[in-house]
Amino acid sequence: MKVLIVDPDTTRLRTIRSILANLGYKAADVDSEPDGEAAMNSIKRKKYDIVFTCTKLPRMDGLTLVGEIKKEKPNIAIVVYSSEPSKEEVVASVKAGASSYFVHPCSVSDIEDSLRRAVGKAKL
Repeated sequence: MKVLIVDPDTTRLRTIRSILANLGYKAADVDSEPDGEAAMNSIKRKKYDIVFTCTKLPRMDGLTLVGEIKKEKPNIAIVVYSSEPSKEEVVASVKAGASSYFVHPCSVSDIEDSLRRAVGKAKL
């Protein structure tokens, strides 16, 4: 499974990459981009199964990114996360097409649960 992580924060990025590695994802199967526009460029060029995106991104916020991904490649599963969540943001993420949402800092089980939900919805 090919994964894209979209986050400008290198610490969060390393954390998620590390958890994915612990869950068996190979480094070659996990890409990253620092903002929404760069992410969309990658998505148009490459095939991804799952995208993890932070809500707070430069050049295109995470919720806009979710909507753009769903227009361009509707079968990609999307997991949204935030370190400053609100109930409205969670609802907006799901309405935009996110398969799952978690709060960062995250645990292995947060990522694992999000992957399970995302993969399950992608198969529907």
